[in-house]
Amino acid sequence: MLDPKNLVPSSIDFCGRKLVDWIAIALVSVTWCSITLGQQADKISFGESPVDGVAAKIGIELKSTKPTDATAPDAAAASKLEKPLTSADTTKKEAKPGKPGKAVTSQKVKTLEANALKCQTAEEALILYKFFMAAPDTTTEEKEQAQTRYEYWDQAAIDQLVRVGPKWMAKEDADALQKEADDLVREAMELLNVDNFTAANAKLEKARKVYPEHLESVFLLAVNAFLKRDFKIAETKFNQCLSRAPNNIALLNNVAICEIQMKRYAQAVKHWDRAATLDLDNSNVAQNIGQFVSDVSLKRFVNVEKNALADATEIYQRMITKDPGNRANSTRGYVVMRMLRSNAATETPDEESRVIGNGTGFVIAEGYVLTNRHVVDDADSLVIQDPTKGDGLLFHAKVVAISKELDIALLECRQLKAPAVPVNTTPVGRGTEVMAFGFPMATVVGKGLKATRGIITGLPSDATEKMLVLDVHVNPGNSGGPLCDRSGRVVGVVAAKTINTTLVQSYGLAIPINDALPFIKQHIRDYASPKVETKTAEWTDVDAVISPSTVMILIQKKQ
Repeated sequence: MLDPKNLVPSSIDFCGRKLVDWIAIALVSVTWCSITLGQQADKISFGESPVDGVAAKIGIELKSTKPTDATAPDAAAASKLEKPLTSADTTKKEAKPGKPGKAVTSQKVKTLEANALKCQTAEEALILYKFFMAAPDTTTEEKEQAQTRYEYWDQAAIDQLVRVGPKWMAKEDADALQKEADDLVREAMELLNVDNFTAANAKLEKARKVYPEHLESVFLLAVNAFLKRDFKIAETKFNQCLSRAPNNIALLNNVAICEIQMKRYAQAVKHWDRAATLDLDNSNVAQNIGQFVSDVSLKRFVNVEKNALADATEIYQRMITKDPGNRANSTRGYVVMRMLRSNAATETPDEESRVIGNGTGFVIAEGYVLTNRHVVDDADSLVIQDPTKGDGLLFHAKVVAISKELDIALLECRQLKAPAVPVNTTPVGRGTEVMAFGFPMATVVGKGLKATRGIITGLPSDATEKMLVLDVHVNPGNSGGPLCDRSGRVVGVVAAKTINTTLVQSYGLAIPINDALPFIKQHIRDYASPKVETKTAEWTDVDAVISPSTVMILIQKKQ
């Protein structure tokens, strides 16, 4: 499964600061190291990110002055429903929309299209439509109304359209705009070197207009506002970034610090609570929550909301119980963290319901798919992709049984017309040649079915939780896939992999299918494995037998 968390900044040590009045802004690099502000260069340098070198410029004393009044940017243009999308057959130009089709009267279809228009890529929008079409509560009338837009998004996904602000365009055009915005950000950083915040702000605003999805420019606008003690604008812009990357720990933390400055303490604690829930080991978050607890306890803050101190204390205790080394340093102050550029593929704008990952399953009997329990544990809904169709049609699936003893689950999907796999009902021996099928690392190596070969190197034992040990490469997304022998029969269910270290090869782990058979027979009446010859076959023949029955499972989670 895909990990829905964003990149987490590493820890960083700072020189002492004068109690609460000093703020250390940590723009943290991706390497695991410790540095002090005194070791930083006087000027901003450029590395992996144009904001990497800002730490030396931003150690400021925050006075208890009232923030300047500022009006938040008008977000109406970004939130209103756009006009029909453009086609990819021309560069940066709008094409005529498709046939209007049936008039849209359904509020569900209108909401669906509004959410699709918020996606970053046409492929993401198409997935929303496929979920909608596959959902059992979608009526025939609603499907007819959605059909024209479904066809549009299908073609737009083939054309690989991406969204830049309200406009949709070819990826190469979007890349060119992003490069232009990157150059403007670099120019803004040079202006920050000479403390020309006004000119830098103008460059950053231009970068944001050129490429509205350029989070780094918005982030730096927030930092710029923060430096000028305009915490209202800083909070607004950090929140704009947070709307695009809702699980980004650095952004949650930075919003909380702005809220502290504006005396919205309970709200700040809620943001720190979410950050701590996402990463209980984050030392910067622990530092800030501990500093807040200290400040309130020592009466440095007054009129703090009733439950804010109690909630913050509980969060802090949770974090230092997990790692006592993360205790707060009262001389360090609050730490504002830098945001690493997130992978847009892991973010979806529809916070009501989004795809959080995928796994694999295989047809064990007509209308039934076997997979891992951990694939479905966090799902609010599931759909599976029809392996027999080239159009990627999705069908809704429901969980009908979960094993308490084994990491397996049974799904029902009556719409799926794929053959059941044959299974080997006898234990397999060490050295048996096997092939694993699945959909690993879909965002890296593509969404097509993958197969890897190897041998069974170890038999089930207590050390492996009674699973087979394989020298077969498996990765996130392989979970629940079939493991087959040379006769084209399933001998196991791929479930996990061992940890790969510098000196130790990682191994795959699979649940023996004969251990799963009692569970299968308990929940599928009159279950019987298809009969096949037991002779050794070519691996291409094994693929021909198993691939039509192996399905990708998309996992949808409501927020």
